[in-house]
Amino acid sequence: MKDTDIVEANDQILFNRIARKYAEKDQYIVSSKAREFQLISLVKFIEKKLNINHFRDVLELGCGVGANSKYLKGYYDHYIGIDYSEEFIKLANNLHANNNTEFLCGNLKDYTFHKNAFDLVIGVGILHHLPNIGIVLQNLKKQFNKDVIYGFIEVQSGNPAIQLLRNLRKRTDHDYSEDQNIFSRKFIYETFQNEGFEIRGFLFQGYFTPPFAQVKLKPESIMLPLVKMAIASDRFIQSKCPNFLSWNMIFLTQIKE
Repeated sequence: MKDTDIVEANDQILFNRIARKYAEKDQYIVSSKAREFQLISLVKFIEKKLNINHFRDVLELGCGVGANSKYLKGYYDHYIGIDYSEEFIKLANNLHANNNTEFLCGNLKDYTFHKNAFDLVIGVGILHHLPNIGIVLQNLKKQFNKDVIYGFIEVQSGNPAIQLLRNLRKRTDHDYSEDQNIFSRKFIYETFQNEGFEIRGFLFQGYFTPPFAQVKLKPESIMLPLVKMAIASDRFIQSKCPNFLSWNMIFLTQIKE
């Protein structure tokens, strides 16, 4: 078994084990507000850079329990989510599937999509779990046309204090993947350009909200006003003075002409 296969197998086991606990983040009002905010940050950035605010068909890579389909409701006509965790997909179908929303189980590196006319492909925190991003990009590039917009939200390595916290969590939280990578802006640009993609927009995102999105902070009576303040602060910073001290980055890309 190759090293990449070992990483994937370990992550699948982890995600299947924590699926129900993970789903609670999107059912708890404090963390769900922070998680919704990061998705809305992505679609608002697409609107700003590309002047598009509605999509016919959306594909989400690494959809988890499918909650992003709920957060993005109103921005699409049809949504498909794919994840290689069987337990994630079971929960996604139980919680969020409907006439215009469906969830599929499969591995992005070799999955054959029966539909190839997506307007938007999104990934939220998926790339840093991939042992080989290039293989996945090649598979997508082979199946989808050049008009597809790709929008990603990923962790970024610019803030050393945040990096320290992430490394600490890796050592202490058994529900946190040890194999995930943290990217620099330079790495993202080089990786996508090497695979034949063009970066269409980049934004540092999330300064105060990410901890609320990842952990169910309690009590609700205190944390709910705090997360609302965090969202207002992040919205202002992202609009007026985005910088490398953020937790995350948003970037848009398309296949080169």
